[in-house]
Amino acid sequence: MSDNVPFEIQIEIIKRLHVKPLVRCRSVSKSWKSIIDSSDFIANYHLCNTQLQHRLLARYVDSEEYRSNIENGKYVSIVDDDSFPRQKSPLIVPSDVTLLGSLPDIIGSSQGVLCLCDIYDAFDDEAHLCDTMTFVLWNPTIRKSINIVVSNVINKGEFETVVGFGVCPRNGGHKIRKKNLILSFDMTTEEFTEIDLPNNLAYLRNGDLSLSTLYTSLVVVETKYVAEAEYCVWRMEQGVPNLFTRLFVIKSPCVSLQIQAVHDFRKTGEPIIEMFLDTDDAQNAVFVYEPESEEISDIGLAGFGLSCLAKSYIETLVLLDK
Repeated sequence: MSDNVPFEIQIEIIKRLHVKPLVRCRSVSKSWKSIIDSSDFIANYHLCNTQLQHRLLARYVDSEEYRSNIENGKYVSIVDDDSFPRQKSPLIVPSDVTLLGSLPDIIGSSQGVLCLCDIYDAFDDEAHLCDTMTFVLWNPTIRKSINIVVSNVINKGEFETVVGFGVCPRNGGHKIRKKNLILSFDMTTEEFTEIDLPNNLAYLRNGDLSLSTLYTSLVVVETKYVAEAEYCVWRMEQGVPNLFTRLFVIKSPCVSLQIQAVHDFRKTGEPIIEMFLDTDDAQNAVFVYEPESEEISDIGLAGFGLSCLAKSYIETLVLLDK
């Protein structure tokens, strides 16, 4: 860029770029790299840029590799726009994630960062959680990851540590919180607010409830077991902790296609679901459910057993300065 253009104008121009070309701009000059790597630039970029690219991270284990005792999960990123799901690209998995094990859990996604851990490796011989657990925070867009060790975790008798994850949108600070209640946590004020669920949800087992977000609202997915499992999607209305509305119910379309889990939601609000395929390979696959038409669309990703997993994320610069 011409030296005749004031530096302030240069910064205004480059901060309108998408994340990947913006990261490449760090090699243009030391001054550009210093600005882009700064915590203030990273925070302002996310607050001011309302057109961040939405993506879906999907994981699976190929059936052929599983039969060869190769259980390493493959990770794919899918652009979540009008072209969905045609634009797929393989992800380079950092060593931090690989060291967690072949199929780590994704605790959550926030501000473009995924939080992963291997819950099974965290158990001791008595099936109690160990005193510490290792988590990996991974931003797949900028290929950056860091390890975090959380202490004093427990799962004995009536006591259970529940882990949640979020990234502060103002300063990029990450939080891993342990609590034995269902709470919301304001990342800016660092204040807790208890979530009062309706009675039909409040007394269910933890395994029958999962939390997600739909647009900017909290969503609770309830697993109900009738003749077969069905999934009720509840949304908290207008930020009121005890006001939930049931949006829709997801049911398996037939015996040969059984829903296993609701993993997340697309940018458009459609649930991303995992289904069991009644085939000789015992595969699961990732689908998208359309609530109004009740149609289920295959996105072209299948893997052995319960290896499939999908999570929405956005392209951000978070962790670039870590």
